[in-house]
Amino acid sequence: MNDLILDLEKLVYDVKKNNKKIGLGIISFDVINVECIRFFRYMKQKIDFLIIGIKPEKDFVISIEDKIKILENFETVDFVFEIKTNINDILKKINPDLFKEFKTTFNIYNRIIEKKLKE
Repeated sequence: MNDLILDLEKLVYDVKKNNKKIGLGIISFDVINVECIRFFRYMKQKIDFLIIGIKPEKDFVISIEDKIKILENFETVDFVFEIKTNINDILKKINPDLFKEFKTTFNIYNRIIEKKLKE
C-alpha cells in the first residue's frame, strides 16, 4: 500500500479522535492567485483541518515541490501532498467530512503569450 495513504490515514485518525472535522481539497494550479486563496478560505470555514492534494499537470511550469512549499506557509492549509494515486482510493481511506476539487482557470503564462500576440 502507498506510504502516503498510510500517513494520511494516521494523520486523519489523530485529528478525528479530537472530534475535528477534516476537509480534503484537490487543486491544480501553476500560480497561486485569488481564486486559490478563496478556495482555501471557503474550505477552512467549513472544517477544522484542511488537507490539500495537488494534482500534477504536465503543462505547468512550477514544480510540485515548490507548490508544496508555498502551500505549507498558508495558515488555512494544515497538510499538503502530491496526488500520486487515484483520488477515490484516498477518499475511501481518509473519509473526509468535506471534499471539493478545484482547478484554477488562471494561467499567467498563457495570458502573457496572448498579450504578446496581440501587440
